[in-house]
Amino acid sequence: LYILPRLSDAFVQAYGRPHVAVVSLEGTIGGGSILTADRVVPMLTAICENRGLRGLVVRVQSPGGSPSDA
Repeated sequence: LYILPRLSDAFVQAYGRPHVAVVSLEGTIGGGSILTADRVVPMLTAICENRGLRGLVVRVQSPGGSPSDA
């Protein structure tokens, strides 16, 4: 998982044309791991705020976890 900083105006201007974002999430889901809602949701929200975004593909490679942990 790559945690992206808030997307800058320069990024939006450079990549504001129509595109599809692909996010790969790998690892165990839940507390004690990097794949928690507290970390993933802000990243996905920032990506979705890009004005050129036309689609979002989220690829999850995980051995599992608990929904209550996420």
